[in-house]
Formats: sequence, structure tokens, C-alpha cells
Amino acid sequence: MVHPIWSRVTCGVMALGLACGSGTSSVGAETGAASEAPALGKTDGFDSADRACQVILRSVGRIFVGDGFATDCSEQTCNWVWEALVDVAEQVPDDAVVKVLYHLVGDAAWYEAIAERSGPEEFGFRHFRATFSRHLFGPDTVREDSEIELVAFLQYPDGRRVFDHNHSSGDLENAHLSAETNFGNYFSGCAPVVGTIFFSPSYSQNVQGALREGGYLQILYMPERLPDCRNTHNGYPCWDLLVHGRFWPGGEEFSGSVRQFVYQNGTPTNEVEPKPFATRIPDTAESVEVWFENFSGCGSSCRAWDSNYGANYHFEVWPPADHPRCADVEKDNLNLHGEDVRMPHNEPFCVSYDLSEQSDATHCEFWPEDVGIGYIGHYGIPFRWIFTDLRVGATGGQVLAAGLFVKFHDNRDGRGGQRFAVGNEVSPGLWRAGFAYQTWSQDPAYTRDLTVDELAFFLDLRRADGRVVRLWQSHGGQNYSMQPILASAIWPEAIPYGRIQWVDQSAVVFESKHSCVR
Repeated sequence: MVHPIWSRVTCGVMALGLACGSGTSSVGAETGAASEAPALGKTDGFDSADRACQVILRSVGRIFVGDGFATDCSEQTCNWVWEALVDVAEQVPDDAVVKVLYHLVGDAAWYEAIAERSGPEEFGFRHFRATFSRHLFGPDTVREDSEIELVAFLQYPDGRRVFDHNHSSGDLENAHLSAETNFGNYFSGCAPVVGTIFFSPSYSQNVQGALREGGYLQILYMPERLPDCRNTHNGYPCWDLLVHGRFWPGGEEFSGSVRQFVYQNGTPTNEVEPKPFATRIPDTAESVEVWFENFSGCGSSCRAWDSNYGANYHFEVWPPADHPRCADVEKDNLNLHGEDVRMPHNEPFCVSYDLSEQSDATHCEFWPEDVGIGYIGHYGIPFRWIFTDLRVGATGGQVLAAGLFVKFHDNRDGRGGQRFAVGNEVSPGLWRAGFAYQTWSQDPAYTRDLTVDELAFFLDLRRADGRVVRLWQSHGGQNYSMQPILASAIWPEAIPYGRIQWVDQSAVVFESKHSCVR
């Protein structure tokens, strides 16, 4: 799965006075000034907790240069240098100073580092970067129990401080770095909602992420699709490649360049790379229409279009993630393939209809043909999932979707959750749906360590009168407990780097199949 990222590309050390590849220097940009511990809840109200994504610590870790970690030897000992990346919402006033408050656990004294702007505004956030090393430790002073506590905050001219608590539950719960986390960490939460439309050189289009009302649309266009108008003037490129578009039903228009020239010794060549274009999606948008224009200037009349043969490219815009048509809904992206075609690569999804009613499927409208428990351990990275093939019978309506419903708890914090995993019709009348419950990624936001507790099956039908009904196979509304399902999973099937265990057909989860298939 490809996910939008913030494009902060820097050496990461030059602002410190460190040469790339060197591991030692003096860090003049860091303040390390003494500060006060957070005092949330005091009657003066000068310290407060931010849970509205005003200031967010994105990541923190030691700066790596050359063959080791950067150090600051300006004091009596050499300390490692940490870098913290902080995002600040676009609506935060410019007079708010962005800082990181830190100290050694066990030391009552706190210190602060001022963060500096580190790139252009993207997707509603301004990027900042802070470095700090003083009053901490380094390769010669680190101990087994060394631990750093830190938190990002905003300081206003009147003295008010607003602390980042967007990824922690308690008002005094801050980030901690220890040897267990390699003295660094990434933090999820407050991620901008970005949907990227990728226009490939093979003239196909696909959406990565989700286009949602109030979120952001990003266009990534491969210049090879429009290769004709490439005129130059006095050796310099003299042409552009533009995206045009409008949102419906409001008709809001946008336009911008989607190419950037490759420079050689400071001079632009006629070679280009894709330039991402981004714009905010209106809160009332239901769809977006896109087309592209390639033209040469400097007296040339060359002009070419990529517009789906004049029809333009159209994409649906979804409601926010908490809308009833979207909440807890995901769907397998069949464009992504793994070691086995039955592996689900689910992404956020919204159904295009509202439910009129829900009821039990009592007339053999559908049933599970099988249930499989899959495992793949490619390169030691686990991927575990559960999936089912659902057979559709006589429905008395138009089948809109079929899928797997799961209830689970997170093994990391014990919190419960649920998902509606919408499947795909893999052959006439047969739908496959799955749910990955253990995955790993460098980004914690895409890592799962879940235990599935219950499951059920659903089928969405549009009746002749227009009503949309969700039918359930759910053991009479009780759902099927996962524990006995796992206990009856036998018949292992070997697959590359793993196996699939098939649930025995005598399991209670197949009670509807036994009633309908004679």
C-alpha cells in the first residue's frame, strides 16, 4: 500500500554545523535552556493540553551521520544529538513559538529546545524541526536505565503553553525514549486526510488513500503520458504540463503544474519529473473531474490533452471517515498482490448507499462456503488474516456488497474495535472478504496486533422498491465466537512462506450452509 508522506528532504545535520558523514560537532542551534515542567490543571490556566491537532510530535530520534550517531561535544562530555519533527496546524497564529520540552527521567530539571521551520506548508500543517542534546547522554555516559521524557508544545507571547496530547490519553502522559525504543519513536494520530490519484505511464489511474470531503486531493501525474510539446528557447525548456479540475456539485475549479525540470549544475534541462499537485477538497464535494494540458510557449502553438478522449476523468469523493457510510468500513484492494491472492489488502472504504433496515438472512439468500486462517512470515515479518468465500443464493434484489464483520481487541492497549470488511465478487455469485489482524510496518499507524473475538457475515441488497437491506448470518445476532473457530481450523494448505488452515465444515459457523445446501 502506498501512503502520502510529508516531503521533508534535508541532510538533517547541516543546520547543526555537522558535516554529512561526520559524527562529531558543536551544536550551536540548540538552546537547551532550563524550563518548567508542565503544570496542567492549575487555576491560572497558562498550561493546557491540546487534543485538537494544533501541535503534533511526529517523530524523534538520534541523528545518524556517516557510520554512527551525531554527537555534541561542546560540554564536558559528548552527548548524542536528537532531532524532533513537529507539525503545527495552519490555523495556529504565527506568533506561537514551537518548542520541545525534555528531561532525563529521574532528573527534576526540565529543558527546552526551539523548533525552526523545516519546509513548506503541506496538507494543512506547517513543519518544524528541533534538535537537542544538552543535559542528556552519549555513547560514554548512557546507562541501561537511561530514559528521556519529552513533549512538543506551543508558547504564546502572553506565556500560555499548549502541550501536545494528541497521541496520549493522560494530561501528564508524555513521550518516553529508552533503549527499548532505540531512543526514538514515531507517533501516529492527527494525520491529514489525503487521497492521491496516480496517473501511470500505462494510461491507467488509481486512487491511493481516500478522497474525502474536507480532506486533500493530491495528483501524481507521469509526464510520459503527454510527451509531445517539449519546445526550448535558447536552450532552456519552454513548456508546461498542467492539471485542471473542478469539484461537483459546487463547480470549484483548480489548476496547477504537475512537472518539474531536472537541473544540472544549476541549469534546467528538458528532462522532467512528476511534481505532486495538492488542493483542499470542499466540504460539500461529491465528486471531482480532472484533465491535463501539455503546451509549449515562446511562440510555439503546440498543445496536447489527456482528457479521457474528451470525457475527462471522474472520481467519487467520500464523506468523512466517521460518516455512517464509512465508519469502520474497509475493502480489499485487488490491485495490490502479495504472496497469495487470498491475502486481503484492505483500505478505508465508503459504501455509496444508506441502509434502510437490517435483518437475519432466513431464506438462504447467502452463506459462507468456507473460512480460512492465513499466515505468511516472509523475511520473518508476520501477516495473519481471516477470510471467507460467501455464496449468494436467491436474493430477491440487487446485490450491492457482501462481506465479513469482525469484533476485536488490540493486544497493545486492550481497546476494542470492529470492522466491516467489504469483499469482492471473484466469480459469479461468489464473494471473497478478508481481514488482516496482524501486520507490521515501520509506520505504527499501519501496524496491527489484534485478536479477533467474534465474526459474522453480511449481504447488502437493493430491493425493487429502492430500499437497501443488510442481511446477516450472525448466529441469531450473537455472532460467532472466534475461539471455537480457531480450535476447529485444520486441513493446512501450504502457500509460499506460510500456510492456510481451513475451518472444519462441522463448525457452527457453517450452520447456514448446512441448512441451505442439500
